[in-house]
Amino acid sequence: MDEQLLKGYQAYIRGELGLSGATLDTYVYQLKKFLNFLAERNTDYMTFSVDDVEVFLAYMTDGLGQKASTSVITINAVRSFMKFLRADAIRKDNPLENLSTPKLGIRIPKVLSHQEVMKMLHALGENTLEELRDKCLLLFIYGSGLRSSEVMNLSYDMINFEEQFLKIKGKGNKERQIPVSDEQIRVLGLYSSKIKELKQSGKIPKTESLHVFVNPKTGKVFTRQYLFLHIKSLIKKVGITKNVSAHTLRHAFATELLNNGADLKSIQELLGHSSMATTEIYTHVAKSRMHKIYEKTHPRS
Repeated sequence: MDEQLLKGYQAYIRGELGLSGATLDTYVYQLKKFLNFLAERNTDYMTFSVDDVEVFLAYMTDGLGQKASTSVITINAVRSFMKFLRADAIRKDNPLENLSTPKLGIRIPKVLSHQEVMKMLHALGENTLEELRDKCLLLFIYGSGLRSSEVMNLSYDMINFEEQFLKIKGKGNKERQIPVSDEQIRVLGLYSSKIKELKQSGKIPKTESLHVFVNPKTGKVFTRQYLFLHIKSLIKKVGITKNVSAHTLRHAFATELLNNGADLKSIQELLGHSSMATTEIYTHVAKSRMHKIYEKTHPRS
């Protein structure tokens, strides 16, 4: 078992999916079983096919009596592992592209309300480098719906300041353009000026990097683990108790677009989803919120 690979996967799913500790442990447990199964079939994570996955699932359900609900978790674990391999360019193909998942009802993603996001942003000052970086970070995840891997790799040459849009290469090198707001440009300008000021005064090294979000002392891009833990700490500071990750803010971006009249096709393009089915989950988020508002406010509810 490649422990470094496993640690990389854990950092990936923690940052991308914002899983709780218990769920993360379950994913890792299921993945270890799958990798051990592959070893017994004289294959590994670099060469396994959809047939290997289907045989594994059949063995777990028919041979060991695994429940359908657990099989869904197993598939999700293997799928997220495949996404990790592709995100880190370990594998370029996707053997799970046509693998179906047993339908057990729709899992509605957790979202933050617009008010909660604004509470986070208003709680951040604009004086120190750290405050400006954090504000800029949140604005680009929430304001542009970037994946955590995309925001970590965001560079200045991807930003068209004159026409105010980002040119992002997402999964499968699929390129998309995303508008940016005046507020995003304003805070990014303050953040960039602060970095320049600190470099000129010798308070931080004059590292050369086009990346927007880097460690000022080393010039290195932030890791997924850092991003996950940092957003957790920001949430805690403003008193929000929800389990929040960068992906939660991406969900909030999509939900706000839908709530304000955007069509699903446009949301799909902005998020970089390859399948409309992935985007359609946000209609269920909106309906769920609508029912809660109705139950809370309607006199006959």
